[in-house]
Amino acid sequence: MTEQQFIKKNLAIIRAYLKGKFPGCVITEESIPNTYHKFMVTNAKLHKSYKLKVSWDRLSDRSNTQEKTRVQLDRIDIAGLHGSRSRAW
Repeated sequence: MTEQQFIKKNLAIIRAYLKGKFPGCVITEESIPNTYHKFMVTNAKLHKSYKLKVSWDRLSDRSNTQEKTRVQLDRIDIAGLHGSRSRAW
């Protein structure tokens, strides 16, 4: 698997996690290759938005498997963004 394919798989895991934890919200993304990938979660009804910025190093790290990514998202409670509105990971 190429680095790009590995990164895409990790992004898909994060995207699915956010969609599951923030139903009804709009998720947009911005990527600065080799630096970071940012997810913006917007709840139009509540007029709130949340950001998750994931470093490129984390996305491309081969030891950071898709399963490990899933576990880490739950462990650090990314869905708990409701309080802070922004999180770098």
